[in-house]
Amino acid sequence: MKEKMIKQYPYLKPLTDNDQKNYKNRVVATKNIKIELKRFFPKTTFKVRSKSYSGGDSIDVSWTDGPTSDAVNEIIRKYQAGRFDGMTDCYDYQSTDFTAMFGDAKYVHGQRTISRELAIKCAKKFLPGLTDDQVDKWGNLAGLDYEMQSRIRRETWDTAA
Repeated sequence: MKEKMIKQYPYLKPLTDNDQKNYKNRVVATKNIKIELKRFFPKTTFKVRSKSYSGGDSIDVSWTDGPTSDAVNEIIRKYQAGRFDGMTDCYDYQSTDFTAMFGDAKYVHGQRTISRELAIKCAKKFLPGLTDDQVDKWGNLAGLDYEMQSRIRRETWDTAA
């Protein structure tokens, strides 16, 4: 199985026995996430931060514009060590061959921010006469009904920049 994983992901750094002994799964996973994001989205700048705390660890990925959240989540979700079950109020660890080989963290989150420029670009698809000064610094449009604002917002979040 190890050879298959290395063949499938030759660009990733595998965990060593020393990493596993020293609980560095999160550190290696963070490095591997950076490698994958740079490989698949070379024009986007990502901030990848990891934390360790008494109840576990986490990796947080943030970026502005660039790929959609779905595209990034497709890459980063495979580094999550399991999932929280709200019904039982427990975290269920679900080790995979991938996480055993390339690291993991208890929680892995992605957060995309939309720039004012991308908001304006997407709004102009619906409102060709829109001027830049009609959009505030957060990308919100004043004076539109809820339905139109929702359509523009959905279009913006679904647009890869």
